[in-house]
Amino acid sequence: MDNKKSSKKRIAFAALRVLAFVLAFFLVINALSATYFAKDRTEKYSDTKYYYASVYKSEKQDSIQVGFFGNSDLYSGVIPLSLFYQYGITSTVCASPRQDVNDSYWYIKDFLSDQTPDVIVIESDMFFTGSAGDFYKKGTEKSSGLPSVPFFNDNSLDNYIESTFPIFRFHDRWKEYLKPIKSFYNSYMHGYYYNDKVYSNVKESSYMYETDLAEPIATDYISYAKSVKSLCDSYGVELMFLEIATPASWSYARHNSVQALADELDIPFLDLNFPYKDFEIDLENDYRDNGNHVNYYGAKKVSEYVGCFIKENYELEDLRENPDYASWYEDIDKMYEEYNISEKNRLTAASVKDN
Repeated sequence: MDNKKSSKKRIAFAALRVLAFVLAFFLVINALSATYFAKDRTEKYSDTKYYYASVYKSEKQDSIQVGFFGNSDLYSGVIPLSLFYQYGITSTVCASPRQDVNDSYWYIKDFLSDQTPDVIVIESDMFFTGSAGDFYKKGTEKSSGLPSVPFFNDNSLDNYIESTFPIFRFHDRWKEYLKPIKSFYNSYMHGYYYNDKVYSNVKESSYMYETDLAEPIATDYISYAKSVKSLCDSYGVELMFLEIATPASWSYARHNSVQALADELDIPFLDLNFPYKDFEIDLENDYRDNGNHVNYYGAKKVSEYVGCFIKENYELEDLRENPDYASWYEDIDKMYEEYNISEKNRLTAASVKDN
């Protein structure tokens, strides 16, 4: 009898030790994530891929009308300062290399905790991975695999954990955090990545030849796109899709799938890969890497057209004469000075006509 009692005590004591260890581990992880590895601290290092995705944290609260979310195509292609200069729209870009819609959902959720935007824009290139030509090479059949179940067989659990406990995202960078913390060094760009390099071998735009085929979007991406729509609806925010002209990664089959999803969600989809009367990308001079990312000259055209589309389709207040936003003009001057932008290449008055 005593042996049984002794055995139960040992088991209970062992269980308490395990519970105490788990609790202590959780408290340490939570404390480090809230202090030493806090997102506001760790994401400010310019050599992390999360830097441009996090510049929105430096925006004044409730000052942004339009939030842009996507991958590197977006931070290369949209200049928030252009939207302000030409249309009086305040905006910010939240983009990172290979960001997908699962990531964007968590960024948008965090963004909406500080901002009250009128419009959220999703750059649709992140609905797909790999080359646009792979779909045609492999044929139209594609196994859908298991149904997407959040927190089970997609990456939402990883995103949730890393968003809640950033130590798991930044744990291997502890040496960097010994340095003094600095604010975002170029927050005046509002998430835009400036690059005026001209390099492209793209000669013509046959990549958009018409087809009825539709390249499938991964089921978890569709699920998260719907979650983004529900999130925006709950905040009274409009949602739209945007595709920047990217010959290296886009196709008509991809357009068809995104258009179908946009129709299902009852939202606009602006695809700049189609030749518009007042929007013409120079395939030889407006890219910095063979048609994958537009350079500054291409971004000016993209921003002008996107700004016009937003202005004409959403009721946004023109803030150019509002003294509370005078700093945006100072930001424009900083961009000119920082990148030595000549007079002829500076932002110009809007000239896009009606669509």
